[in-house]
This record gives sequence, structure tokens and C-alpha cells, in this order.
Amino acid sequence: MDISIRNFGTISEANVKIGGLTVIAGENDTGKSTVGKILFSLVKASSRYEEDLKEDKEYKIVSIAEKIYFSLRRRVNFSEYSELRNLFHPRKFYDQVRLYQEEAIYERMEALKSLYSESAFSHSVLDSALSDLNEIRTIFYESDDRYTAISKAVKKAFYSEFKGEIFPKGNADIDHSNVFIKDGESPLINIVWTKDGVNEFNYYDELSFDDATFVDTPSIIQFHSFTDIARTLFDKSNNRVGLTVPLHIKDLSTKIKESIYTYDLFDNYHHVNHKLSNTYKGRLYYDKDSSEFVLDRGGYKVNSSNVASGIKSLGIFDILVQSGHASPRSLLILDEPEINLHPKWQIEYARAICELIKLGSNIIVTTHSPYILEALKGFSERDNLEHNFYMARKNYDGSELIDVTSNISDAVEMLSSPLFDLNEELYDDF
Repeated sequence: MDISIRNFGTISEANVKIGGLTVIAGENDTGKSTVGKILFSLVKASSRYEEDLKEDKEYKIVSIAEKIYFSLRRRVNFSEYSELRNLFHPRKFYDQVRLYQEEAIYERMEALKSLYSESAFSHSVLDSALSDLNEIRTIFYESDDRYTAISKAVKKAFYSEFKGEIFPKGNADIDHSNVFIKDGESPLINIVWTKDGVNEFNYYDELSFDDATFVDTPSIIQFHSFTDIARTLFDKSNNRVGLTVPLHIKDLSTKIKESIYTYDLFDNYHHVNHKLSNTYKGRLYYDKDSSEFVLDRGGYKVNSSNVASGIKSLGIFDILVQSGHASPRSLLILDEPEINLHPKWQIEYARAICELIKLGSNIIVTTHSPYILEALKGFSERDNLEHNFYMARKNYDGSELIDVTSNISDAVEMLSSPLFDLNEELYDDF
């Protein structure tokens, strides 16, 4: 699968192959993370659009049911007509329609007609309520608009990750941004943005992944309770809640907490987990009873508050592998995994990544560590793994991604140059 990006955020141009191992190396603020977030947004939107369709239909039906409910409550004493109150309670109404469909709507129509015959309300109120019930019937049975649903899901996912800041800032000459994805010769998705928002959206076919996970900070271990109560801008009802987090943060928090239900189900990855566990001398897991992450070291356990950030980083990776989020149909995006890790552990992390590639995983790694870069390249070539390496480099109007798969020496030199410059400065001073 190939992704082509033009004038998106800080990226002026990028052409990246996705499949097996993809590595993007570069300095800060060169758009390394942007590639992963774009793919994460598209995969999540494509996989969640059916859920979005259900939510949208539910929202419409409940809104009309609320209109009927409050209209009746103003005209009928619900304390005397408790059965009517139960029939038209919006949430109960929706559940009944979902379960019993036409029978649920018919029952409520008959109840309204019976009340009207008792002169409980006027004919205009009856007509309005019956009309609303017919509208609910129409919404429930209308065919799903898959294309529109995917389009909405993509827009929401991008807004959740980028807060609408897609178009490059500070360059008046650029008139559009573009993301184009294809699989071989077949186009999959093409999106064009102008300064006014999405100008063109074409969805030709499904992506190659059922799910995506974006990992960028081990602090999620400490703040998982915060993400539980927060919503994302992907959620329909986020306007009712002031506390929001990016979609990838909420997604990661949910996955590592729910790992307790899928732990040890994936036999193929046991040797990878065993090596990771040996590296950080234990096993990190979510303890449902205490609602905390705990490091189990055999003879004793340590609360995550007292666990080093490097262990948390390896532990999150270990949990995701254990719970199946590095399977061939998933895309795992590791954003600067070297943060908080000693060079020795960086190499072990790279070794585990390449072990997963052997098993068919698809992983994107962004890095500014020469250790990670050299290790991933060395293990990939030694084991003849599918891999593509890119160097993010700033240019006059943003940054571009250059394919360095055949020779990563320029990328290694770029990442190592600060140390060489420091040595030269200190030597000159001496």
C-alpha cells in the first residue's frame, strides 16, 4: 500500500510504502508523526463507519422520540398514565424499536389513538405525534448510506487528531492539501482540502487493515482514569462534555485496559513477549480489582506510580503484542519509541519489532534515535524482512520524506551530527 501526501501540516511532499516495516527518521517538527496519524485516522474511520451509521440512526430516532415524549407530557398527566410514560420514554422507545421494529411503532400509534378517543389531547397533537412515529419508521428502515457515513467518519477522525489544522500555515502560495492512498494500481482513498475544508473526498475501496493503534507516550499508564471520563472529538455527544482527548489516546487507553480479556490468546507471539518480559524483568498488566497498572516481578508487585518510564514504554508494547494488536490485519504505529529508553533497551525494542515483522505484522516507526535506526535496518537486512526507510528533511516550504531504504547513512549522520558538533565545539574550546 502506498500513501502520497502533499502540503499537509509541515509536510510538503511524501511518498511512503506501507507494509512490513516502515521507518521514518528525522529531526523534530518534520512531520514524522503526521504520516502515522493520517493512516491511524483513516483506518479507524473506515473500521468504525458502521458503528457511526448505527449511532447516527439512533441519534435521529431518540431526538424525535424526545419531541413526542415532552409534547405528551405537557398535555397528559404522566403520573396518571404511567404506562404511556413508559411507552414513550425516549431510550426505552428506541430499544423497543430496535428489538421489535414495526410492532413497537404500531403499539404506540394505537396507544395515542386510544388516548385521543378519551379526549386527552387535540386532533392536531395526535396528527403531529403520528407523523413523528411515521418518520421514525422511515429512518429505521432507510438503507444505510455507506459512502456518506465513511466521509463523515473520516472528517471526524481527522478533526479529532489534527483539530482542523491540516492546511499549511504561513505559506499563501499553497491552495490545497492532498492525501492519496493506493494498493498497487488500484486507488483506495483520495482527499483534497482547501482553506475552506474538505474540497474532494473519494472512497474507492477498503484499506488493508481492520484496525490501527498509535502509541506515543508511556504516561497513558498513569492517566488512564482521566481518559476514561474524557471523550474524543470523534464522539457524537462531545459537545456536552468539555473534557476531550485525541482519538488515538482514548483508543490506546481502552486497548491496554481491555487486554485482560485477550491476554495469552495469541500463541504465535509468546516468544516475543518472553523476550520483552526478560528485558524489563517482569510483566506489566492492568489489575481490574485495584483499577491500576501493576508490574509483576514474580515474588512481588509494584504499582505503576513507582515504575520507571522506560519499563512502562516496553510494558505497553508488550501488552499490545499480548492482546493481538500487532496481528497481520492491524497497523501498529510507534511514535518515537526510544523516548525514556537506554540505548541497550532501544536495541531490544528494535529486535522485538523485527520479530513481529517476521510473523506478518505491519509496523510504522518514527524515530530520531540513531540506535533504533541502525538496529531496525540491521535486523531487517539480516532476516530479509520487508522494509522501507525514509528520512524527513526540512526544505524551504515545509519538509519532505526521502526514500533511504538502500542506504541509511545520510539519515544516521543527520541524527548523530549533534554529538559530532558538540565534540568539535569542545575540542575547539580546549
